[in-house]
Amino acid sequence: GVSITELAQIVHLSPRQLHRKFVETFGASPQAFIMKLRIQAACEALQREGANISDVARDLGFCDQSALTHHFHRHMGMTPLKYLQQFRLRRV
Repeated sequence: GVSITELAQIVHLSPRQLHRKFVETFGASPQAFIMKLRIQAACEALQREGANISDVARDLGFCDQSALTHHFHRHMGMTPLKYLQQFRLRRV
């Protein structure tokens, strides 16, 4: 992935300016915004038939399933396993 410093260089801003403009525009830091997108992608991936949490974690660039579980719980208020179980129950 692209680092914040690299992204700032691409758009011809300092990292601090990029951070400030990002917060003004999206209401979140670039890192928080990217994590939100990764968690949304995890939700979508977990809804696919035969979804496996460790595969989803790896595919989305988390170092392991534990890291995905930590961030997922922080953003979604439940673990990926609980999300997966609830989704499967709603489909029946």
